[in-house]
Amino acid sequence: MTEERGETRGHLKPGTALSLLKKRLRRAFLNSGMRGPYLTPMDTTAPDRRAHRAPRCHDEDRREGTHARGRPRQYDMHSVLDAALRLFWENGFEATSVDALTAAMGMSKSSFYGAFGSKQGVLLAALQCYSDEVYAGWVRLAEEAGEGAPTALVHALARPECGSRGCLFANIVSERGPHDDEVADLGRRHFARVETLLAGCLVGDAPEDAPLTARDRARALMALAFGAMILRKSGVVEDDIERALAQAERLIGER
Repeated sequence: MTEERGETRGHLKPGTALSLLKKRLRRAFLNSGMRGPYLTPMDTTAPDRRAHRAPRCHDEDRREGTHARGRPRQYDMHSVLDAALRLFWENGFEATSVDALTAAMGMSKSSFYGAFGSKQGVLLAALQCYSDEVYAGWVRLAEEAGEGAPTALVHALARPECGSRGCLFANIVSERGPHDDEVADLGRRHFARVETLLAGCLVGDAPEDAPLTARDRARALMALAFGAMILRKSGVVEDDIERALAQAERLIGER
């Protein structure tokens, strides 16, 4: 790294900051428990969930009429998981019956149990699929935003498009996590890789003796973004939320 630094300590030569940012984003992506080209989860430290038989969610499995073993499948994996997750969001996990799930997902009970094993299995599969898609979108956003990636990510994390209902993933994890270790573990891994992504964008040209580390600032920025979601759910007007989010620039520019 020393050959890439200019004469002023802590600053990069022109033209190198963006390339280093892309390298950090790629490293954060690879270390997040994902692998390409289909964003397949590969976290070997996660609890063994084979009993739930939760299938992976990636593009190969989304093609209607295909199956990992070559047998014809009469449903699209992405569509059925999306339908299940939205039903859980609307009704809550406990109030959602298997009959309601199979009806919303357009599956027979035999197909449902064959694919997921249980109601818990489909919840975990749906949350993982949603997490993978959202995270992949944030990686693309950071790459496209370049040096403005930290600010872009904070505003994306605040999820203004969700309105007063809040983030689907955060709502379900906060509901189930306190008494469901598997959901809590999935939530922790999701937020940890988002923190890693944001911290990678924050490293930039900050000197090594900065008062806050990039990970410290990333965690604080995530708290600000998620707090904005709670304010929105509580009915706080959008202008006030935007003013709160504007404080993110202080943390982003911390030296």
